[in-house]
Amino acid sequence: MKHLELIENIHQAINDNNFALFYFSTEKCNVCKTLKPKVIEMLEEFPQVKSFYVDLEKLTEASGYFTVFSIPTILVFIEGKETLRESRNISLREFQEKIARYYNLLF
Repeated sequence: MKHLELIENIHQAINDNNFALFYFSTEKCNVCKTLKPKVIEMLEEFPQVKSFYVDLEKLTEASGYFTVFSIPTILVFIEGKETLRESRNISLREFQEKIARYYNLLF
């Protein structure tokens, strides 16, 4: 999961990747710390999905720009459009099923 520290880098990642996942959180969020490795492990099943981490303490303007008001938040962009959004209480099983549906359509 690549760390992004500029809004421009986020836009570049959205534009450069057909299937991009963004994990928004902070270093102080214990739930986020627990969930992040599980998301990374889940993504091993989807090698074409590019994943990115955004620390909202370092890039505070990303929260307003992408309407992220609770953490953790996961945004998925497919072909430049926001397609999935999950926040706070995320069921990894359900999220994985959603990712798989789109993934199987594209790849």
